[in-house]
Order: sequence, then structure tokens, then C-alpha cells
Amino acid sequence: MGQYGEMRLALESAGLTANNGTVLEIGTGWFPTIPLCFLADGAQRVLMTDLNAHLDQVSFNAARSFLKQQQPQRFGRLAEGPWQNLALDYLTPFKPEKLADASLDLVTSRTVLEHIPPSTIVELLSRLRPKLRPGGAMVHCIDHSDHLEHRDKSISKINFLSWSESWHQMVNRMTREGENRLRHHEYPEVFASAGFDVLSSHATVHKPTADQVSELNLKDRFKAMSASQLATLISIFVIVPKSSSVLQT
Repeated sequence: MGQYGEMRLALESAGLTANNGTVLEIGTGWFPTIPLCFLADGAQRVLMTDLNAHLDQVSFNAARSFLKQQQPQRFGRLAEGPWQNLALDYLTPFKPEKLADASLDLVTSRTVLEHIPPSTIVELLSRLRPKLRPGGAMVHCIDHSDHLEHRDKSISKINFLSWSESWHQMVNRMTREGENRLRHHEYPEVFASAGFDVLSSHATVHKPTADQVSELNLKDRFKAMSASQLATLISIFVIVPKSSSVLQT
């Protein structure tokens, strides 16, 4: 809920809105709070997507009930029953080419891009770019932390930056986390390769991690980065196709 609010604020600050529009979420997973938030806040239709099916009616009901308990007035009008009773579609396995060109107003993701290799991010966003209507945009929330730390608080939030590339790849295979280890300041180049300009970005630096950087045995690629670059753990990017980017003051 908090990160959704930050994404919505980033959109509003850039003069953008999903109201009365069609929104597509990359990587909905099993708990679709983001699609339901967009729907409750005025989106006309929301497309939920996954490479493999995770969402079922039980998990959907749980997400809807959670939101209604948190904010009854805001989410109370959401219809009961299957998600098909709402302006929602679930597309899995998701294939961008099946969407009509210029059919989307907004593409969004929450803590998904960090699980995708950079080359695949470029490919995916490039395939989605023509699906945006003129004036359309994307907003992405990215978690740059070592996700193993979410379960093991004895390690640093950037512990995986001390791993060799081969060890990192092996851990990804074993855990299926698939984290790419890109830092906040590296994403604009990835977006540019997919044909997007960054309209706005927000970086949240975790000070305790920044203070700890000098104590970590980081690999050479990361040693060259500043403490704030390494300790930026949450990013929110609003990006637009290059042809529709505007000057920012």
C-alpha cells in the first residue's frame, strides 16, 4: 500500500494519471494489491500478467479482503465474487505481442524488475513500448536489496554485492530469486536501451547500510560505486517513450 502510494505520487508529480485508463501490471503474482488499488482509484481496466500462473481465486479473495479491512471506504465498493466481476483480466503466460498497439495508458511493476536480467528487461520494455498510447508512461518500483536478507537478518541488505558472478548465478538458480544486482543509477541506461527516457526518479538511501559499506568485502564492480549508490534500496522510476519525453525544469 505504501509503495503504491509513492508510485501514484510520482505519476501525479509528473502530470500523469491512470484515471479512466487501461493499466497493465508486470508480474502480478499471487496477491494483486496493486491492480486493485489502481482500479479503486479510477482506472477503467487493469490487466494483470505473469509468465506463469500464480493467481487463483483464493489468493485474489484474500487480497481484496485485506484491502477492504485496511480501508473500507476506499475499497468497499469493489464487487465480490470472481475477479471477472471487476474490470480485471489475468493474462498468463503473458505475451506482449497479443496486445493491440496503443492500447495501454500505463504499465507498472512493483519489486519485479530486480528479478529480471538486464537484457530481458530491455527486450520486455521494447516489446511493450508500442502498446502505449500517445502520452502513455510506465512507473516501476524496484527493490535493490539482497532478498535473502528479508529472511536472514544476520546479513547485510547488500550482502550479495560481495559475491562473485559465478556464485551469484548459482545462488539465483538454487533460490529462484533471480536478482540482477543492478543499482539505482544503472537503470536509466537500461531504460534508454529499451527506447525510454526517465521522466522522474526517486531513490531511497538506507543510511545504516551506507554506513556499513566500508566494512563489506565488495567485488570490484561495486567498490567503484559510492556508499549512497550502493545503499539505495528502493527506486521509483517514471519513464516515457523517447519520442514523447518532455523537458523537466
